[in-house]
Amino acid sequence: MPQPSKFVRLGKILQEWGIKGQVRFLSFNPESDLYPQLSYFVPEADESGRLEIESIRRHGRYWLLKLKDYENPETARKLRGTVLGLPRAELPKPRKGELYLSDLEGLGVRRADGEVVGVIVGFQKVGDHEVMRIERAGGGEAMVPYHGEFVERTDLKEGIIVLKPYAEALL
Repeated sequence: MPQPSKFVRLGKILQEWGIKGQVRFLSFNPESDLYPQLSYFVPEADESGRLEIESIRRHGRYWLLKLKDYENPETARKLRGTVLGLPRAELPKPRKGELYLSDLEGLGVRRADGEVVGVIVGFQKVGDHEVMRIERAGGGEAMVPYHGEFVERTDLKEGIIVLKPYAEALL
């Protein structure tokens, strides 16, 4: 089985919020309840760095995040566009029936008849769906939603995702 990514992207800072250095944070998983349990984030651009969390709370579809050493809008503005995450080893184990999409990167993708399509190289959010970016075995890239309508099964032990025949129209 392929090794999961060492860094898991959790969300992105959109802009500063208010006068005390808070920022608006867009979670890549809107249903996640993980954030109040965290004490820090790691910026994707500097995986050796840490941004200590002073407070975080849900605010509509976003989170309001207050990070240590960012005390006003001017300093917080420097964080615009920063993707935040954590090392995979520091994330809690997924609950039954859940998984981290980053754990699927590197898995092989096959058609229902067993023919190899390619390898998952990442995910992209399109509307409300996560779409697999598949590097095709014959070259090029295919995009298929990671959704029960298109995916027959995901087998982490075997290291494959099997597509339903319906997904072949997207290949």
